[in-house]
Amino acid sequence: MALNDAIHTRLDNLETAVRLMSDRVVALADFMERLVVLEERNSFVVTQVKEVKDGFRESIGELKTQHADLEKKYTALNEKVVRLVTLCSVSTAVISAVAPLLLKKFVGL
Repeated sequence: MALNDAIHTRLDNLETAVRLMSDRVVALADFMERLVVLEERNSFVVTQVKEVKDGFRESIGELKTQHADLEKKYTALNEKVVRLVTLCSVSTAVISAVAPLLLKKFVGL
């Protein structure tokens, strides 16, 4: 009987060990399943981030082009303003020089 009890104890221990291993295998399978889901989510997020980065790069390129165009327009407008101010200054100088002469000639002052 002692041999029979020892065998039953060992079989019980073996059954417990198999049950624990089975539980660990199930836990490992659940972990792997969660890992796959997380990897899929990560892949999806990484793809979205890449798309957003590409969109930002395109927007930055467009903004740089628009900025360069606006800079050219600003420079041209600035040159026109400088010409207009110069023309007004010259006109004012000519008028201030010619007006007294015309007043003397026509009004007799």
